[in-house]
Amino acid sequence: QLATSPNGTTWTARAFPGTNGSFPGLASNGATGTAHRYVTVGGDFAQRPTGPLTRVSADAGATWSAATPTGAAGFLNSVAFGNGRFVAVGAGGTIIVSSDQLGTTWSAATLTATTPQAFNRVAFANGTFVAVGTSAASPNMGVIYTSSDGLTFTPRTSNATARSVLAVAHLSGAGGTAKWAAVTAATLGTSTTAAAPALILVSNDNGTTWTSSTAPTPAGVNLH
Repeated sequence: QLATSPNGTTWTARAFPGTNGSFPGLASNGATGTAHRYVTVGGDFAQRPTGPLTRVSADAGATWSAATPTGAAGFLNSVAFGNGRFVAVGAGGTIIVSSDQLGTTWSAATLTATTPQAFNRVAFANGTFVAVGTSAASPNMGVIYTSSDGLTFTPRTSNATARSVLAVAHLSGAGGTAKWAAVTAATLGTSTTAAAPALILVSNDNGTTWTSSTAPTPAGVNLH
């Protein structure tokens, strides 16, 4: 279900073309007039973890049309806009990029290393896309990829051992424009290992290098 509001108080339900899905990601291109677009991404419940879906609105969310997410290997979890294009990420190590600011034509981005198991979130700020997720290695290692153009993504050392990176954000005005933070899942523990808290990851150089610290939260509690 999707609803829009001009004031945050009164809401109007809107319909998607094809309703058997979930759409966890939403982004705007920030344009004005007829060039403005919202893009939402997700997937078809009946086909999860595959079945990626992309929808586009040119009228402030009142109506939506389907766009084909070419290059997506699975359910899409997040979308961001920057440098004139949308970037969406998801299952199967998917990163797809729109050809322009309208969000209707998509293709796979290039990853300069082994494709991760899944990307959970993507964000854009300070001229950089940062995508975070989980590797396919065992034990799962959190992964972080960055890109200046949305077309080619480079892996960075996350220092998130045995934890998936679940969310990322740019820290505007906090220690300079190049500062980012990300958070991870906790470890649940096994018959031979104890559960451990989630991690907080920080970058002071626009996503290139990251340091980790243990979150002040109980063991087994994920951070989002």
